[in-house]
Amino acid sequence: MQVGQDEQGRIRVATAEALCTGTSYWIESIPGASDVPDGLYVLECAHPGRRPDDVATACWISTLAPSDLTSSFLAATSR
Repeated sequence: MQVGQDEQGRIRVATAEALCTGTSYWIESIPGASDVPDGLYVLECAHPGRRPDDVATACWISTLAPSDLTSSFLAATSR
């Protein structure tokens, strides 16, 4: 799995198989390998793509948002 993070705390992961929609994922960082904060993330979307390090290899690119970011967004939009 490859991981990248955007400025809002969402992470994008490249995996061989699609992640399940409607599922939360506990992400733990590996010291020295990732700057992604540990925590509960919720799948926002997924689409087929190509691995960043090997464009000949197909993969799934999924966007996961921290569960607290998702909760704040849902609270703001339900008003």
